[in-house]
Amino acid sequence: MLYCVSCRELMEGACGQRRHQTRAPQPEDQVLLFRGDSIQAGILEAMLKDAGLPYLREGRLGSGFTAWAGEMLESYSIYVPYALYDKANELALVLKTAPDETPEGEVEAE
Repeated sequence: MLYCVSCRELMEGACGQRRHQTRAPQPEDQVLLFRGDSIQAGILEAMLKDAGLPYLREGRLGSGFTAWAGEMLESYSIYVPYALYDKANELALVLKTAPDETPEGEVEAE
């Protein structure tokens, strides 16, 4: 697993963005955990807080535009230290894997 310092993402090989350089991740590197809307980001933030895991939340549009246009248009990125990535990713998997169908034995509400 490699880390792109510019993108702050983990990847299998070379970064495809502008030929960024990659290296082995360091424990303190801020690594992208999740990208999503304000509701998803809020849920994940609460889960990370409850687990006592530090994180960084960044909006794509910025606070000025979000204050003017509303938070529903904003997309957030959540970053965690690489040393805690696996633990945080276990929590994020709940949001990353939304069920596509009703579990067996349950009836969908009409």
